[in-house]
Amino acid sequence: MANGKVISDVILRFSLFDETFTVGYLSDNDTLCALDGKLCYVLSATEWEIAIWLAEDGTNLSWSLCHRVTLPIPRRLLVFACPSTEPEKIFLSVDGCYVFKLSLSDGSLEEIINIPYDVLYDLRNGTKFKAGARLLAHYMVPFVESLMRIKPLE
Repeated sequence: MANGKVISDVILRFSLFDETFTVGYLSDNDTLCALDGKLCYVLSATEWEIAIWLAEDGTNLSWSLCHRVTLPIPRRLLVFACPSTEPEKIFLSVDGCYVFKLSLSDGSLEEIINIPYDVLYDLRNGTKFKAGARLLAHYMVPFVESLMRIKPLE
């Protein structure tokens, strides 16, 4: 808490080794997700570059650099990372409008979709449109596990 306000951009970590809590801070443009069972920190160094860090197991919260990425478009808000079913590949959502597939082995980026221009929307009256320059963003769920059915079909 700072000045009577709750700070929401923090990492609260509980250590099973020594049963203590530690707090880490995020900047406004950084995001967290889970990759390969590890906590992943996406650091937006500049509007053109991100760094992907993975938390290391151990008594202290430490990070190892997984990859640096130069984006093909400038980031205005956030970059989210999301696991892929393909080994050594993850998805990057830039500003909720573009989705790229990143190869962690060679650093190559493949554009998967440009949502404002590639997604065709249907209105109830039958009209179809593309978002184009309109402000419209989508959220990418950053966890594979959240896409699995929790209870069996009846």
